[in-house]
Amino acid sequence: QDYRAGNYNLYRKYYTETGNVIATEASVTTAANHQTLPQIACDGLNNLVVWQDYRSGTNWDIYGNLLANTIITDDPLSLAYNGNRHLVRKPNTNEFHMVYTRGGMVIYRYSSNEGVEWPRACTLGTGKFPSIALAPNGCAHVAWTDDAGGLWFRYQIDTKTWSQTYRLFVPGTNDPKLNSPPSIGLVVNRGVVYPHILVTRTGQGTGNVPHRVDDFTFPVTNPGSGAFELIESHTAPASPPVRTYPSIVKDDLDTLHAVWQRGVSDTIAYATRYRVGSWQVWSPPPLGPDGVQSAHPFVETYGNTAYIIWQKGPSPEEINKGKRTIGMYPPQWDINPLFSGTPTTKSFYPSTASGFFTVWADEYDSPWDIYYAVQPGLFVNISQTSGVTSQYPHSCMKYGLTANYLYTIWLEGNNAPYEVKFKKITYIAPPAFAYISSPAGQSSPSPFLVNRDGYISTGQIPVDYGYSNVQYRFQLLPDFIHKIKTTLYFEGSGIRTARIKAENFEQTVQYNANSPKTIEFIIPPQLYQDTVLQFSLERISGNCVSVGPIEIYRYEYETSGGPQDIGTMPLNPEKIMLNVYPNPVHKEFTITYALPYETKVNLSIYDATGRLINTLVNEVQKPGAYHKSIQSSNLAQGVYFVRLSTTGQSFVEKVICLR
Repeated sequence: QDYRAGNYNLYRKYYTETGNVIATEASVTTAANHQTLPQIACDGLNNLVVWQDYRSGTNWDIYGNLLANTIITDDPLSLAYNGNRHLVRKPNTNEFHMVYTRGGMVIYRYSSNEGVEWPRACTLGTGKFPSIALAPNGCAHVAWTDDAGGLWFRYQIDTKTWSQTYRLFVPGTNDPKLNSPPSIGLVVNRGVVYPHILVTRTGQGTGNVPHRVDDFTFPVTNPGSGAFELIESHTAPASPPVRTYPSIVKDDLDTLHAVWQRGVSDTIAYATRYRVGSWQVWSPPPLGPDGVQSAHPFVETYGNTAYIIWQKGPSPEEINKGKRTIGMYPPQWDINPLFSGTPTTKSFYPSTASGFFTVWADEYDSPWDIYYAVQPGLFVNISQTSGVTSQYPHSCMKYGLTANYLYTIWLEGNNAPYEVKFKKITYIAPPAFAYISSPAGQSSPSPFLVNRDGYISTGQIPVDYGYSNVQYRFQLLPDFIHKIKTTLYFEGSGIRTARIKAENFEQTVQYNANSPKTIEFIIPPQLYQDTVLQFSLERISGNCVSVGPIEIYRYEYETSGGPQDIGTMPLNPEKIMLNVYPNPVHKEFTITYALPYETKVNLSIYDATGRLINTLVNEVQKPGAYHKSIQSSNLAQGVYFVRLSTTGQSFVEKVICLR
């Protein structure tokens, strides 16, 4: 308390444990009368101040204030390399979860209003390099390491309760130690969350030792049962480590995607694993020469696309970006080299947000600043801290109807104590131009394509010309808004008429010769219950239909709430539904179906001759959504039928198995 204003008011300063001031002096209250006898309570992050207050002018009351809006750390490892995820957002909400370290402690923070405030925080344990992932119910799971090369884990039992702290691995005398930040992904199997913690480890001792890439996995109901599953091993001298910087993520189809850095040539390696399958390391490395002399890879998925971001040498290094369509085997990558577009300065620590934004640290116009780009070479400064070092960024994003939003955290400061900064960027995309189609026309790949039942090596929907009836099937995600856009065109003279059909939605359009007709409409919400949309263009009059690229745009609702798992069918359907995805099938496929009432269910697979191949379900089931994942390795190439029979009804889906 201080009398400087002619009465007693309260002021505060923040100090580190060593006595350094880390925040300027500020007033605690704004009242004009006496505030005295302050008390403070601290849980290590939040500071609750209470005091005696005379603001009423006639008697004393007790007031309080929570000082919790400053995110400061004196730990030089507060944000590690981009191999882990420091910031995540629950889909279709404004809820954010963050992890970092402070003074050797692993800190978790939560915000429910787009990071404007971070009032909820707690200390999870001691260590460094934390990584975070969210389960479908929105609960956070955090993994980290320590100076001894061990592995730690903690998770939220519910949104307000944390589990005990689990020390998953303590290296013994001869055990390989963790040498990089771990990365965590989550898979749900039979209602149980299975964390997959991707780590790289180096053996101890002199001479040649193993350098390993491991997946440490367990049911969250029993973390003590976890064990390392070897993905890759290499023998070499202990120093330097030749397997480093792991990154892992799960896609909407429960397939895990993993990347890491291989020395000595510093090659980016890539592996995949289905939920209950085995790891497959893709060889040769799919990124080819663009993934050699490279470091700090980061993998992300969104929709039906997987993205890998990495920094490519030799010095000065640049950011490269590759993407592939999930479900296409072998993986075929579309690579944008020199994505950062700063050839005279170093570009480090890249990450991506839903594949749309690419974020990294660069020396372009200050010691280090944080930049983002949507298109190669067109970069924007996020941190704007000239003369101050900003590094180790990580981001997530939200799609909106009128704009896209980028949320980024990073470590800032030239010396300890450092600050953890958070910033929101609003990005309004320039208007897209629809291409006119012709036999030699162009097509533009959709920015947010979802899978369809055709195999196109480039992952885009091509121009279709001269067909009387064009059909596609698109996967819809519940609680998203989807928009279809395409162009009709023909050359010559006269008028053509076409019918657009999307399930029970129908629209008739007319278009004139040599005048492209752009069709653009929002999918009616009642069609979203099926999650797969049958979309067709039918010729009514005229001798042809020429269709430009069919683009599917996907937006999130800009309101709170939303799905717990965007890959599921509705839990309370209005009708029986059956879907097979992906189709055609290359490796595995998922059968999903939904029941509006309790009924006897028989789910079976038949070949083209009608011979029964396998009965998957034959029992009475309650209302709800169900999934069955099938490996197609035992099926010969050809046509099969999935049949769902209930009391009084039968549904059939054709499946094409390819090799």
